[in-house]
Amino acid sequence: MTNRQTDSPVNVALTYQGKPRSCGFRFSIVDGVAVVICAAASYWAWPAVGSLSLVFPYVLGHFFLFCNVFRVRRWPELIWAGVFVINFGIWMALGDFVVMASFLAQMPVTIIIVLFEFRCPTYHGIFSHSINARNIDSYLSGEI
Repeated sequence: MTNRQTDSPVNVALTYQGKPRSCGFRFSIVDGVAVVICAAASYWAWPAVGSLSLVFPYVLGHFFLFCNVFRVRRWPELIWAGVFVINFGIWMALGDFVVMASFLAQMPVTIIIVLFEFRCPTYHGIFSHSINARNIDSYLSGEI
């Protein structure tokens, strides 16, 4: 692979799957299938569990945001998931479970993780060329 302007080799770092590193928004057929299955599962579960069936799209939506839009690293995703399980468990234990209250309680965690990720030199999600202009080329080439 060469740089068109200088015809010099361009360093391309590979992901653990052997593909070149990329940045920005991504969407695949598998993502689309997951969205359709999640919508069907929520619709199917609504008569049995009511608003609790909204947990499916809420979790999948965050997974999509973290993996496809903001491209958050693994450990912040796991922190979000752990806090979500604790949050959800506390609301269930209180016996006065309100889905939207649980979701709203989780939103600050989501916002903090996304803002934290913006500040990382490895940020490579949506708008990374403007948010992480100083480091994105180094990330893509594998220097960081």
